[in-house]
Amino acid sequence: MLVMPRLALLSALLALPTAAIAQSASPPSAAQPAGFSHAGVARDAMRYEAWLKANIKPAARKARETRIAAEKVLAAGADA
Repeated sequence: MLVMPRLALLSALLALPTAAIAQSASPPSAAQPAGFSHAGVARDAMRYEAWLKANIKPAARKARETRIAAEKVLAAGADA
């Protein structure tokens, strides 16, 4: 019968592309660069973090209190 040779041919044809893809494909980590570092960017980041710490102070009231106050303003329609 011709079933076995056709089946063998079909499996060989299906195995060829997957073998070629497996050989040419590199692991995903190999495609990623090791990392980015730049002295100027690092200095900018340090300056920005120092500015944030100096100029942005946490609110004295809790988040729950702020949310309740915002809901009151929105309910009154005075937000526009």
